[in-house]
Amino acid sequence: MAGFGIGAFLIVPWMMMNNEFAGKPFQLTVIDGGYAVIGCTLIGTVLMAF
Repeated sequence: MAGFGIGAFLIVPWMMMNNEFAGKPFQLTVIDGGYAVIGCTLIGTVLMAF
């Protein structure tokens, strides 16, 4: 749960801000944000397993 929170509430807004300043399309933010949330959730799950 903590990995999901870090991905969704720390990394995604940071990526969104960077993509907006660069003038990139919003769909790119959705794709990149999804990867970040999934990755952080998986990392959190693995760390909690050990």
